[in-house]
Amino acid sequence: MASIIKNDYSIDTFSRLNFTQQHKLIKELNDPLVFAEKLLGLQLFDYQKEILVEQSLRVNIRKGRQVGMSYVLALKAIIKAIRYSGIVVAVVSPSQRQSSLVFRYIMNFFRGHELLRPEIESKNSRCSQTVIELPNGSIIYSLPCGNDGHTIRGISVPKGSILIVDEAAFIPEKAWESIDYFTAAGGQEILSSTPLGKSGRFYEVSEDKGYKHFKIPTLLNPLVDRDWLKSREHLRSYASEILAEFIAGEGKFFDDAIIKKCINADLSWNADPRDVLGDFKCMGVDVGIERDPTVITIAKRKEQKMIPFFIKAYKKKNNKSTYECDYEPVNSYDDIESALLFQKNRYVDINYVAIDATFNPYLADRLAKQMTVFPIKFNSSAKNGNPMKSELMHTLLAAMTGNKVELPNHSVLIRQLMNYEFEYTENKNIKFSSEDEDFIDSLALCLYNEMEIKEADNFAVI
Repeated sequence: MASIIKNDYSIDTFSRLNFTQQHKLIKELNDPLVFAEKLLGLQLFDYQKEILVEQSLRVNIRKGRQVGMSYVLALKAIIKAIRYSGIVVAVVSPSQRQSSLVFRYIMNFFRGHELLRPEIESKNSRCSQTVIELPNGSIIYSLPCGNDGHTIRGISVPKGSILIVDEAAFIPEKAWESIDYFTAAGGQEILSSTPLGKSGRFYEVSEDKGYKHFKIPTLLNPLVDRDWLKSREHLRSYASEILAEFIAGEGKFFDDAIIKKCINADLSWNADPRDVLGDFKCMGVDVGIERDPTVITIAKRKEQKMIPFFIKAYKKKNNKSTYECDYEPVNSYDDIESALLFQKNRYVDINYVAIDATFNPYLADRLAKQMTVFPIKFNSSAKNGNPMKSELMHTLLAAMTGNKVELPNHSVLIRQLMNYEFEYTENKNIKFSSEDEDFIDSLALCLYNEMEIKEADNFAVI
């Protein structure tokens, strides 16, 4: 066994060992890089290697989009949990869906590598959608924090264990009171997120000398298309989402405090249809396919509030471009029509759909044959004499300010709201940003008629 540890870490040699020998070899491999590269056969970027081997008790990772940080943090969690007995790995995120994304990486590692698979197939292990218990007594949790941290109370991360807070900038302030107790017994704390404005715990920690700081812009990832990066340089969000910089709020249409007040982190954006039976429901569709996605938002009315409960993007697959959210690939507007009708049948009794018909009325015309459709042209005039785009956005802002809407903690939607810019033209009209607004437009379309007096001239009817 000693000669194997010193000279041969190959999968072939490893596979000839029995389970007890395999586990002993794994525990004696103290270098996580050897574990990842030699045993798992992974190729990591230099910045991922730094994170994998970092041992500081307090780690802050300020990152751009598409840098593979959730991937390497999942790898770090697995290696730690296998090598040491009886430790706790807690992955905390703003919502269950976001926690599940990191947890999915963890499960894929276990299921996809013959080295790791015996750990979860042992009779002494247990796996669910939120917990993995390994034969050595180590436990990996996937934990949403909710609005106030009530879902994560009672779990501690003792010495030698790890707390990973993913999308830390989106964690509600109240939830940090519970998160702070996780590592009271000496566990490692890793905060990772794309920046989201100059406020909140994640921003405050960036100046804390008690943390080891990493700044990882998207530019460091050689797999991200350079032309795509260049095409985004003019966007306000480029500084935060690509360069990993904290930016202030000048020129923003939606105030940070108003946005945060509307967020209910316990809400889902892919609700079970059985949970919304009998509610008044409406749909908003921002249309795109090539450069931008089509985004649909479905909301329900609960008492005096409108609550989006389903948000999804559809986009033509393009290997030369990158988009900042998960989307379902489509090939044509007919595919989008089918997807919209599927959601209509899934969430029965959708009362109407408000759809962007600014440049292409095809979808609106097709859908009108099967449901009540209000086509809206962003470049038309609304009833107050201003362009429709302005009225849509001001109506959404009024709903948010007046506590008439609750929002799920959907990271792309919230980030777009935080970064949405406007400027005044020479004739004193408002000109809005024309980039990174797909989720905002879909939300505004969905809510517009319910926030207004229901008259036909609210809409630019074709």
